[in-house]
Amino acid sequence: MLRKHLFKTAFSFFALIAAAAAVSAQSPSATPPVDDDEPIRIDSRLIVVPVSVVDANGQPVTGLTQADFQISEEGRRQQIESVGSADSVPLDIALLFDVSASTDAMFRFQQETAVKFLKDVLRAEDRAAIFTIGEKALLVSGLAQAGPATESVLAIPVAAGVLYPNWGIHLRPEWAALLMSASSIVVATNAVLLKRAESMFAPH
Repeated sequence: MLRKHLFKTAFSFFALIAAAAAVSAQSPSATPPVDDDEPIRIDSRLIVVPVSVVDANGQPVTGLTQADFQISEEGRRQQIESVGSADSVPLDIALLFDVSASTDAMFRFQQETAVKFLKDVLRAEDRAAIFTIGEKALLVSGLAQAGPATESVLAIPVAAGVLYPNWGIHLRPEWAALLMSASSIVVATNAVLLKRAESMFAPH
């Protein structure tokens, strides 16, 4: 299966560690003596640490557990909450379509390739967002499961860069410049950026 092929070269583990950050107030005056009994208040959060483990021959090592890992920060050992396979992590991806007039002849091929990708790779918990890059950069549909995402792909008209109606969500110039440098279909896997993009580009 295509999904297994994508992850064949490395077996990634995600370790969730509890990282603590102490917050202290600064003052231009001299620091007063600290009472050893004074409670220390900290804010903590879970941090995802990607790890790839291979043997001496470069082959992925599977079956590792939480007990097989140690994580330290500034010499202090941190608590590992859980360890999991990359295959178990839901994916948020973006499909970027070059719909400029120069790609008209290949447009149907792009659609078919994208539909096959969505059907073969995305699982029930995965989501995809659809973007088009033509005269303007547009977010066609936000993060959705494979079915709705496929419908959005098939609904993009031929020569959309020229004939696409003036609706949708325009990207900021810096995003448009980045996406315009991409190939006809690009897959971006960054859930945080996608969620931020949806909030930034949503109609107000």
